[in-house]
Amino acid sequence: MVEINNIKTWACANNLTLNLTKTVEIVFVDSKRMRQVQPPSPLATISRVSSLKVLDVTISSQMSVSEHVSTVISSCANFIYALRTLWSHGIHNEALHLIYTSVIRAKLLYAASAWWRFTTATDRQRLEALIKQSIRSGLCHSVALMFQYWRGNGRIS
Repeated sequence: MVEINNIKTWACANNLTLNLTKTVEIVFVDSKRMRQVQPPSPLATISRVSSLKVLDVTISSQMSVSEHVSTVISSCANFIYALRTLWSHGIHNEALHLIYTSVIRAKLLYAASAWWRFTTATDRQRLEALIKQSIRSGLCHSVALMFQYWRGNGRIS
């Protein structure tokens, strides 16, 4: 409870308030060292969670972003389906490319510099499969920039 009081004091000093109904605790664990170090006991007033969503990026207590990647892929796949439906109803390719670039590329690259290094090889393969599907569908002209970004470990070289 001392930690909570310290946070409340800091928040008050910085003209902020702490909403205890929205406050959760996450303990980041290194799975290799889990046997050696016991996590602290949970606080009575705050619930402990295994994953946390911050600025629309989900990260788990094992420092994994697989859940975030799954969410992004699902959202983008649904949007690609909608774009294919629009294409079948006669929307021009230029408009589809513009929508793809505006929405899907933005979803794929949002905060990628923060979460990319926590992806697994499987996560990266799933993301690349989605992009290749977009290329086969004709929705995407050039994804060289995205592949360059991802293969450069989060840096455009």
